[in-house]
Amino acid sequence: RRADHDPKFRGVMAPPEPTESFRERLSGALSEIASGRAVARQLKRRLKGKEPAQDDFTQAILELVDRVGLSGASYLVSTLITAISSAPGLAGACLLYELNQRPEWRDRIRAEISSLDLGDLYTGPARKVPDTVRFIKETLRLWAFPLITHRVAGRDIKLDGVSIRQGQGYDLSAYVMHHSDAHWEAPDSFDPDRWSASKAPASGTYVPFGFGPRTCVGASLGYSQLILFCELACCAFDLESEPGRSPEVRPVAARPTPSAKGPPLTVEDFRPLAELVRRASGIKLTDEALQRMAQVDLQLALAAAR
Repeated sequence: RRADHDPKFRGVMAPPEPTESFRERLSGALSEIASGRAVARQLKRRLKGKEPAQDDFTQAILELVDRVGLSGASYLVSTLITAISSAPGLAGACLLYELNQRPEWRDRIRAEISSLDLGDLYTGPARKVPDTVRFIKETLRLWAFPLITHRVAGRDIKLDGVSIRQGQGYDLSAYVMHHSDAHWEAPDSFDPDRWSASKAPASGTYVPFGFGPRTCVGASLGYSQLILFCELACCAFDLESEPGRSPEVRPVAARPTPSAKGPPLTVEDFRPLAELVRRASGIKLTDEALQRMAQVDLQLALAAAR
């Protein structure tokens, strides 16, 4: 437990960010610790048989307790809650949807991957499964996430008649970029063949892992993981989806943002987001833990808006 708490308190004592007070950092660290304890309590209850086993990823991690210990299992669950509620979880869900909607591509990917030894997928897999990579790229293009990325200008910017002063905020959108007919032919159509060598997109128009120097450092690892995910989905399972269902952006999952014209945000504005994370994880978080999660989200939103 100390190994988990120490870095949190070192972060509290570190030099503050311009938009974050000591009180906000301390509250955030205490909330992380409280959330971790809530996860550990739930794991203990399941291990002792006080809670029934459930068909969720938490139950699968319980099988690792003998190897990594309870604190290690709690850390894994907490990390997965954070990861699966954002880009990785969305990418996986959209890949499953597109694979199910396009059986001809699912068969092509299955045949391509099945022709390789599993070990080959762990050593430079992108070169060996071109159809799979094209399918993944098109899915990430069509279902770009997040919809909006907020940035603060580090210097004065002038571009195409638009001026942004240093310190001002501005928004970028991979989704808008990926659906612009200025850069893509039939941008709203799913077409993996657009990724053939003769149809490569112009530089800077495909940004599934972020913009400029802040592009995700794990982009290549992300592609490798998604290739392995396709291997699992196409070769180990037969997929079926409920008729008429499609990936969608739900307002309940959006983080509220402060507005000068609207009423001030409160903790209750962030409860739906906390509830969404609880349902995705399968962990029975207390109302107090959910309230702390919402409080941290509120503080982050207010700090970002300053």
